[in-house]
Amino acid sequence: MKLTLLKRIGLVALMALVTSSSFVATAAERLVGASQTYSTIAAAIEAAADGDTIRITDSGVYTETLVINKRLDIVANAGQTPTIRTAAATLSSVITTTGANGGKFGSIDGGKITVDRNQPNSVGTASLFCFLVGGIDTGQTYTIENVYCTGFTTSAIAADQVAASTTPPITAVAYGVRGTLNINYVEMDKQLEASELVSASNPPIATGLRIVGSNTSLQINFGGTFNLLYTKIHRINSHGIVVNHSSSSHLQNITINLNNCEITTLQHGALTLGNNTNLTVNANETLFLGGGGPAAAHSSWECIRYSSNTPATYNPSGNINLTRCVMMLHPERGAQAVIGLRVSPNVNLTMDHCDVIAPLGGATSTLPARARNAIHFMSSTDRNITLTNNIIYGPERNDTNSTTTQGIVLDPTGVENNVVTLNHNNVFVSGTPYSANLTPGANEIIPAKDPMYLDRANWDFRTDNGSGLRTVSSTGGPIGTDRIFLNAVPVELSTFSLQ
Repeated sequence: MKLTLLKRIGLVALMALVTSSSFVATAAERLVGASQTYSTIAAAIEAAADGDTIRITDSGVYTETLVINKRLDIVANAGQTPTIRTAAATLSSVITTTGANGGKFGSIDGGKITVDRNQPNSVGTASLFCFLVGGIDTGQTYTIENVYCTGFTTSAIAADQVAASTTPPITAVAYGVRGTLNINYVEMDKQLEASELVSASNPPIATGLRIVGSNTSLQINFGGTFNLLYTKIHRINSHGIVVNHSSSSHLQNITINLNNCEITTLQHGALTLGNNTNLTVNANETLFLGGGGPAAAHSSWECIRYSSNTPATYNPSGNINLTRCVMMLHPERGAQAVIGLRVSPNVNLTMDHCDVIAPLGGATSTLPARARNAIHFMSSTDRNITLTNNIIYGPERNDTNSTTTQGIVLDPTGVENNVVTLNHNNVFVSGTPYSANLTPGANEIIPAKDPMYLDRANWDFRTDNGSGLRTVSSTGGPIGTDRIFLNAVPVELSTFSLQ
């Protein structure tokens, strides 16, 4: 009896094992190319199942629009440089994700893929993207890697809800990124030159990464984490990264991590933050270059800016942490402070071993007073501001306001309960280092000394040995970044240059 029972138990277990194993799917690799099974990427996506890899085997130009609604890895063979380009002017994005959780587009181990929205700079059509990323749910991750984005008008990459469509067929998704979006080794390039800047709307403004806000019920990107690694945003004429700059919407619990990135703009700001509750920005060894602009409409943007349009409604709060970063404004067009925390109660700033450079050599006397400051904290309460081991290079104004330039300014009113900690900084400016209501730290370099950067024109932000700044900081080394910016990038990004 016992033997029979044991046999029955073993038989049941064996049947269960066989039954379960028969349903284990094996991921497939689907090859795309002129002589491969699939001649288009869209056809390979249609045939693929979750977990498959789609491999582009040549450097061809694929004129198509892709909708990724499965967990797929889409990569190019090493040595190949394919281009995906849309020809339909009515389609908003080249690539749309609606359920690609866990997937990946591009790979640092393969060839670089160009994603081209195919719109010339003179075309004013709005809302044209390279990537429209939606449907990345809480706890899920999507990765864009080793990709070159160009030809966009509104954004290279937009995190937003996705509307339904029949051509191509798209199922609506009510949210963008509530999980994690990784953007690694990506270049976002509008290919604009300064000579092409005419007015506020011509050419149409284009941002690099846009994280769209919403009302409380939609929660489009609430809780999203955005990781950018060795990513370059440049030759665009609006914000490098904009996180909900709207008076009628907001975001909650957003985290942005930037490591070894370059974010430069011809107009507006490099990093623009709006109505956000519990926002966290961590930037390490990243360059921020704000553009300002040739027209009056573009003269009021800081390089890094937080401004809540409706603080009473959306309760702004968060932490901005900058380590070994360089922040500067375009020397001829910049017209504001390099860093401006405007209406931003409960938004804290920590900055360590950074260079803040506000040359403003071409500014005129008609520009607003904030053009005379390197860092400006404006009319907000309950903030913790900690600045240590930084070189803060104030404006070199050539106009009638040159005697009133200031390095760090805290507005005299409306700033109750601000806690400001200054330590081991050098604030070099033609006017006064600090506003009257700020007290320098005990270890500040007083009087301030000229940083004497080795070659500022060529982006070498190391200080000269004779500058007197190679003094011991609070951590035992020199203050500021003290390095050739992004000199340690891997071979894959060796072509990155701001020249």
